[in-house]
Amino acid sequence: MQAFNAFNLLLGMSLLVFPARILGEISLLTLKVPDFVGEFGTVYPIYSLIDLLASIYLVIVLILLNIEKNINRKLYTKFVLLSFISIIFITSKFLIINSNLYLDGLIFLIRTVIIYNVWILLPNNYRYLGILFSILIGGLVALVAVGTSTFQNERINIPGFEITSSSYALGVMILLATSYLKGPLRGVVIVLGILMMIVTASRIALLLLMGILIIQYINSIKGYKKILVMLIALSLFFGAIEIIFLMRADDNNYSFLNIYESLSQILDSYSPYEKEINQQFSYVSALNGRLIAILSGIDLVQVNFPWPLGSDWAVQEGLQQRGFPSHTHSGFLQLLLKNGVLALPIFLAIIQTIRTQFQCKNICRWATLYISISLFFDYIFFVPSIMAIFLLLCSSSNEPDKF
Repeated sequence: MQAFNAFNLLLGMSLLVFPARILGEISLLTLKVPDFVGEFGTVYPIYSLIDLLASIYLVIVLILLNIEKNINRKLYTKFVLLSFISIIFITSKFLIINSNLYLDGLIFLIRTVIIYNVWILLPNNYRYLGILFSILIGGLVALVAVGTSTFQNERINIPGFEITSSSYALGVMILLATSYLKGPLRGVVIVLGILMMIVTASRIALLLLMGILIIQYINSIKGYKKILVMLIALSLFFGAIEIIFLMRADDNNYSFLNIYESLSQILDSYSPYEKEINQQFSYVSALNGRLIAILSGIDLVQVNFPWPLGSDWAVQEGLQQRGFPSHTHSGFLQLLLKNGVLALPIFLAIIQTIRTQFQCKNICRWATLYISISLFFDYIFFVPSIMAIFLLLCSSSNEPDKF
């Protein structure tokens, strides 16, 4: 059993943080990138030799071992069935009707299923500590490779992730460390994680993590001290927003004073038919661009719902017609566009999972909440590694032991 767990752990870690460049060299299937996609906001789905070997291994495990006793067999079976039903539903429109095939969503889903199923074979402690140290090792490798950098210079990403999903993966690592680790090791992992998050320069991920950690700390305090701590924490939090946003060169005009004016101007003048104007607004600042992306995404939902687009590339094509170059910067909007009416039960399942985990005081509840809240402000689910991590957090048992 120990050898079985050790092999699954090594395989899971390699699938989670394997460098994309190497995967490209050993790819069995690499999709042709549409001409309109370009570099910005693009994901290149790859099905590699490692994915094939992992797929064969999983089939052998399912057939010969009949699933390990410590696996939730009902959950496992349901996930596999729902995954393939989703594959058929989402891609059938493009395989049968549309001659222009957008199959990035299909490859993404297959790779997510593979990564998830390898990790689910592990007991809880191996699973979540393995995820924690996979992210830590990947982050350190990226940090060493890039060297010292600042907000104005290079931005690192963990192998197997892009920049924004790297930052959220590091946030998950920190929140798992607060739950699973004790003593000096916990402090070291948290400090390293925050430093690496700063170098990714993903501001929303860092601020959201700060908010979660503040809520965690306040929740642990009782009596009158809680009010004082809340006031201090709120002051530090809003001060951090000013500092973090002003450290980025593209937002030198950012301050709380001009947010309202900027947002009001866009909301009053936005039209999906004014492509050039929307492009101009989106390049003024990151805040403006994010709002243009969300407004364009909402218009695209109104046009396409309840039908699924099934592809991040198809969503990007629709946004470019409205003056924004990449994805919606909202996980909920992107999932709604990609999955159509199928996204609604997904949203309900996320809400129910968070509710159940907090009622049971699940050890992964803060990490699950962290990724769930991020879906309002960011889109990271085009990366199979972070999607698999989120599914593993959602399917965690109530009371795994601490190490």
